[in-house]
Amino acid sequence: MDIETKAPIKVRYKYIPRRVFGITNKNHVLYDGKLDSAIDKFSVLREASGNFRLEMTDADKEKIIEGLGLSENDLNIHNRNNEYLNTLSIEMPKSGLSLNIDNPYDLLIDKVLCAYDNVIAPNARSQKNKASFRYVRLVEDEETKILLEESDKKKKAYKLLGALEQSRERMILFLLNSKMRLTPSVTTPILRKLCNEAADKNAAQFISTLEDPLFIERGLVRMGAILKKINVISGLYYYKEEPLAFSGKPANLSNAAMYLKDTEQAELKLAISEEVIHEFGRTK
Repeated sequence: MDIETKAPIKVRYKYIPRRVFGITNKNHVLYDGKLDSAIDKFSVLREASGNFRLEMTDADKEKIIEGLGLSENDLNIHNRNNEYLNTLSIEMPKSGLSLNIDNPYDLLIDKVLCAYDNVIAPNARSQKNKASFRYVRLVEDEETKILLEESDKKKKAYKLLGALEQSRERMILFLLNSKMRLTPSVTTPILRKLCNEAADKNAAQFISTLEDPLFIERGLVRMGAILKKINVISGLYYYKEEPLAFSGKPANLSNAAMYLKDTEQAELKLAISEEVIHEFGRTK
């Protein structure tokens, strides 16, 4: 994990809550995956070669040595018997850690923790990239910026939701494109409930699904498959035994949607729409 240090920088290590299967009571001590009193301990990682894993610039190294009164050998990552690095230990409470990188010791702690790239996400945007991440590294006002961006996305999602709820057909297309299983008997109140839950759960994904250029076509293909108006054989889509794809292309979902998007297939798209919308589109 390459981290550029520009003092003074304030860094916060924050625990990433995770749901525990079977625990639904918010008052449970393990509801967010960790006891309030639990402490994780981090030592200096080693490479497969046995060398210590501690990446830093010469300027950082000099700052740490001078600030902590260490010797060059104390930070020698090639000395497998390095007593200082062998005994260095960091305690991470559930509340996390707040560091000031201008402080030599905090700078060293930050460098040690940065090596845990399977346990600590390097920034807020990447904290969902690995299931193994337990903490996230936040620089200065990064968390505030992320929260503001998420707030903006929520506002946009709710605005789109308002328009989406006005059309039963579009709600069905949205939910099918969100890979939810629906039947023609689904009621409009249930559709609204599911769409609201989707907007609340992941605003970015909600917006992305609605703004997909193939939103309608993907939904139609999925709708047709559910109603068996479109046959699915080994992941390929066929309408009246003809593959839904341009010549030479596999008739997978994306290619089928692009095929129906083509203006030359307007009649085919209309025919499929009339068949499936009639079944799904009735007000319930």
